[in-house]
Amino acid sequence: MAFLLIRSGAITFGRANSKYAIEGEKIEWFPVISMCNKKIKSSPYYPFDHFWEINLLGILLPDKNFEICSNKKCRAAIDTGSSLLTGPSSLMQPLIENINLEKDCSNISSLPIISFVLKNVEGKTVILDFTPDDYILQENSEEDNSSQHIILI
Repeated sequence: MAFLLIRSGAITFGRANSKYAIEGEKIEWFPVISMCNKKIKSSPYYPFDHFWEINLLGILLPDKNFEICSNKKCRAAIDTGSSLLTGPSSLMQPLIENINLEKDCSNISSLPIISFVLKNVEGKTVILDFTPDDYILQENSEEDNSSQHIILI
């Protein structure tokens, strides 16, 4: 099961094409710690059996640090073919609960930034911020002038 957010796209080999980077932003490189060859059975949305993994140092919300990686090494699977942020329910459920999205989606503009803390190839800590526009999908229906919001977690 998959859905397509946009039809355009590009792929590059050998190096990143800076014309696809946000102006003024640096392209970050992260060391791959493994190329995993196991099927993730716990998620029907992630049925693939090959993916790249990088080290994840932590996940932050404003005024909240999820202590998920303080006592152990955490891995993050990188999948350019998915628009979802997935993870074990023991981690993702508390994250969703702390986002506090109203059932009528009236508070989208005030939702928090979710930050992923990683270490780049230079050994520097990099924080990748996801705004509500990055993790909430809004679909508008022209038929009945309604809208639906889906959390991409």
